[in-house]
Amino acid sequence: MNKITLTQLLEMFDPEFHDRIRANYEKPGVSALVVYENQDFCSSQFGARSALIVGPTCTYTTVEEAGKARMHTELASTQQIAVAYCEKDG
Repeated sequence: MNKITLTQLLEMFDPEFHDRIRANYEKPGVSALVVYENQDFCSSQFGARSALIVGPTCTYTTVEEAGKARMHTELASTQQIAVAYCEKDG
């Protein structure tokens, strides 16, 4: 999992979602964002991405913990794995 800046993270998503991602990132109690991506070449969902907030009041409290999680695991072809994260300074 690569550490990236917020700008780099936003570039991974359609601009239509940038305001929503920023708003979630700026919430109190959020310390990071983790990006998940489908990497199954045979899937119609290949390249699909999700972002998840991380922090003491979130489902995952650390980047390391969130990095072990999988998103959309109902089917192997829809599964997303953690590929990058962005931490708040300080």
